[in-house]
Amino acid sequence: MIFLATAFGAFYVALEASSSTFICLSTPNSNMHVIIPVEQETTFLLQYTHSISRLRVVELYQVDGDTMVLKTVVMGDGRDVEHSYSGMVFMDGGNVLIEDVERRVEKIRLRVGEIGRPSITVGDKSLDLTSFPGVGEAVIIRVGSCEKMSFNS
Repeated sequence: MIFLATAFGAFYVALEASSSTFICLSTPNSNMHVIIPVEQETTFLLQYTHSISRLRVVELYQVDGDTMVLKTVVMGDGRDVEHSYSGMVFMDGGNVLIEDVERRVEKIRLRVGEIGRPSITVGDKSLDLTSFPGVGEAVIIRVGSCEKMSFNS
């Protein structure tokens, strides 16, 4: 299940799943939240176009406790990058692959822009962040129990 909560209520976007760990997306300036149930060691992709180099960037993260571990980064045209359930990243052509990054982060904060057009993909579900929360807004991505988190920091 992907759960989207706003100041006006809530609705479900995808299939239900039972989990005590979540990928939590929020905006610091509103009451908008997306809550995605995941299991430990779940991998997900954060994709965007770099605003200066205009290269497509695909970052592969893995859920580890209440943190995310950046595992792999692919930079290039992004046309031949896919995410599989095993967490592997495949690419062909002119992409640059950086493996074994192993950088642990507690949160990812990004600004949604027309150039970057970021999206997050978990399994076979993808969310275009230009539709949540919209262009010009900041998004904070965290992992854990979303109810206990302060979304304003």
